[in-house]
Amino acid sequence: MPTKKLESFPSLPENEVILQPLILPPGANQADKHFWEEDRDNRDPFYANTILLHYPTIRNRIGYDLSNGSGNAFVADDIVSAYQKEELFHYDAEFYHEFHYHYFDAISVLWAWRFTRDRPSKTKLKKCRTFSQALYDSCLVGLIDGEYPDFIGKTHEDAFTALLKLLEMEGPATSYRSLQIMYSLLEFCNLKSKRLLINGDFNSTV
Repeated sequence: MPTKKLESFPSLPENEVILQPLILPPGANQADKHFWEEDRDNRDPFYANTILLHYPTIRNRIGYDLSNGSGNAFVADDIVSAYQKEELFHYDAEFYHEFHYHYFDAISVLWAWRFTRDRPSKTKLKKCRTFSQALYDSCLVGLIDGEYPDFIGKTHEDAFTALLKLLEMEGPATSYRSLQIMYSLLEFCNLKSKRLLINGDFNSTV
């Protein structure tokens, strides 16, 4: 059976890449600061050829969107408040402060939940979690051949393989390319972005 690939990459406006640091609120604690200021570069020799996506670009794009374009960092207290509003299961803020992985997972699940067209459902939430897990693999864990994460389903496994193939072909992605891959990953996980039009163009006003 042929290996599935990431194939549909949208054309994005250059300003889709958020270069400036997001603004931390006065009440942000050390864990919030660490999360939003960490600058893990996938082109650093230590990470090169293991991490596909540029982590700060992905994190800042998600945070910018979740804060409604205000440029404010979406800290742990915001995560708890947003999950309550969406009536989704959540931990308290201290949990996200303590566990770096869950911090990233929480904002990427919420981003996929809010910025895709699918109606809220358990099926959509499962797709959002699959997207989040695959995004985490390629941003932070590293796509190293022979070392596999605990897959949460077939789509997660297929996405991991597709991302690994992309890393082998292209090497670590630029900031711009990282965002293209992120939107392609949404489609791969059977989620339809609110910001992508039917013909594949990008609508930055949605």
